[in-house]
Amino acid sequence: MLQAEEYLFFTEGLSTFGSNQVTINKPIYCISSSAIADYSTLQAISKKTGAKTINLLNTSPIDGIKKLSSENLKFLGIKEQADFSEIYPAIHTEVQDHIAITGLGKNNNLKQITLLFGYGNHATQEVKIDINYQENELDIHKIWAQKKIATLDVDYTENKERIEELGKQFGIVTRNTSLIVLETVEDYVRYAILPPTELLPAYHKLTKEQSFLREERMHDLLAQAETSVQELKKWWQTDFKAKKTYPQPSRIVEETFIAPEVHPINNAQAATSKMISSESRQMVLADDRSSKLEEIVLSDLEDPVSDQQHYSGSDVSDRTTAGAKITIPDIKNDNIYLQVLEKSANPYQTYLELRQAYLGTPTFYFDVANFFYRKGTKDKALLVLSSLADLQIENADLFKTIAYTLKQWEQYQYELYINKKILDWRPMDPQSHRDYALALLDNKQYQKAFDQLYSILTQSYSPEAAFRDDGIEEIIVMEMNNLLKLNQTHVNSNNISKQLIADLPVDIRVVINWNSNNTDIDLWVTDPHGEKCFYSNNSTAMGGRLSNDFTGGYGPEQFLLKRAVKGKYKVEVDFYNDNSLTLAGPTAVMAEIFTYYSSGKQERKIITLYLDQTKEQHVTIGTFDF
Repeated sequence: MLQAEEYLFFTEGLSTFGSNQVTINKPIYCISSSAIADYSTLQAISKKTGAKTINLLNTSPIDGIKKLSSENLKFLGIKEQADFSEIYPAIHTEVQDHIAITGLGKNNNLKQITLLFGYGNHATQEVKIDINYQENELDIHKIWAQKKIATLDVDYTENKERIEELGKQFGIVTRNTSLIVLETVEDYVRYAILPPTELLPAYHKLTKEQSFLREERMHDLLAQAETSVQELKKWWQTDFKAKKTYPQPSRIVEETFIAPEVHPINNAQAATSKMISSESRQMVLADDRSSKLEEIVLSDLEDPVSDQQHYSGSDVSDRTTAGAKITIPDIKNDNIYLQVLEKSANPYQTYLELRQAYLGTPTFYFDVANFFYRKGTKDKALLVLSSLADLQIENADLFKTIAYTLKQWEQYQYELYINKKILDWRPMDPQSHRDYALALLDNKQYQKAFDQLYSILTQSYSPEAAFRDDGIEEIIVMEMNNLLKLNQTHVNSNNISKQLIADLPVDIRVVINWNSNNTDIDLWVTDPHGEKCFYSNNSTAMGGRLSNDFTGGYGPEQFLLKRAVKGKYKVEVDFYNDNSLTLAGPTAVMAEIFTYYSSGKQERKIITLYLDQTKEQHVTIGTFDF
């Protein structure tokens, strides 16, 4: 790279698939005219390098040129620097009308300090200031804290915890805090702010009680995980004697049945509604059982996939492993913009022209990104996907879909970066920790991945989240044990409960995750004997096992089968209900399909798809052939 004395950086400052840290140790002048630009990041880059940021939204081009071609006087530090620590503002700070300089003194006998000012790194002016140690009406400590926060804020991502701590300690509003009204002791406990002296006894008592409840919830989750392992062991050791045929009601009856419309308010109601719906269905079928029962044969499992199903994936792909084959259907999308791209001599230029009409439509970007990926131009695919990340800053639902796509494309480094962002935004969700752990695993950071998975079982969540995600521990312990078995030499498990360790290889494992909260997606797996494993039939004669039904939150749901018999298995997802409000577009579902899971010949296939409740209720996402 050609070295220069100064650099002009034309950018929005938005970090999509990588860090926003710049390692060039020369002045970098950041210039942007975007309304969605991250000006804090641009200021950080320019300030660190002793340069400027030009915002052309509030600065004319002529004034911008003047700023670039002129240099203001800067504060360069204190001559008696050995007598002070933590001097703020930082060096290279431009001097406007006035400047306040603070620091922690080490020498109480010091009567005078010398401030250094100049241009670039050269001091051209010294200003001597007398020190007055008498009490001042100004809150000097708060001024110092404000200056320190301003300096730390230049690298906010790295320093946000320290910034929040300082803000709370000195009562300063920061980026991730705000002015709040503290009326009761409960308010102080909620926001972890020390109250006035008269409220301290009640504050400490309530804090201790809440700490006890948190520890109790942590213990309960770990105990539930240990119980899940014992249940999985018992299931795995059971010798299932499946029938060769499994009678089911005819498809005609199944397809013409209409479930009652339900609008659940919470998870408990959602679960009850599904149970009632299922029972009603069974009653309708039972009334006509004698005339409607028929035997399902293998050919019944080979239904064509509806043209309305919207897939985000690669071409039809078959993967064979020791007698097992996973088939993922590839559905051709007939959206007009894809037809235009297909016919274009310069697809990327055509995309740039088309996107003005689809700026706020996430599905457009996913479709186009997958178009380029299927064509083999992965650099263009990633570029389009990164543009999508610029649309809505800190939209976890949207970023989850981006992470699903990156995982499917095996772009694991970028997947890890995106999932870390989501974890920073939503640390209260166990799914955020799980997604990050699995991204670490994809990047072969085995110990970190294992520790992250285990941490899910040793954290305290709100009672609402604990109720919503009840049962997630069964999925977590399967993934912990799989990671441990396949990477024993890279993982130290000495610090975890031995009750969590179990060797549980299975022939089939399917896991679905989705990106929208308050959404109910169901996993269905139909075996060669015609028996469907789903929420109201979660244990099959062949030994199929389905995890807890998640009627809200982000899932996941898991299907396991220890021994697969010869034949075809169909995997479907059903869009049962959606109470979420999201700007990320239709609900995205990622399915991970495994053969010979937790054995020496494990294989995985991933598919990401959109489910639009207005178009489809259930979708076939793949088949197994054994």
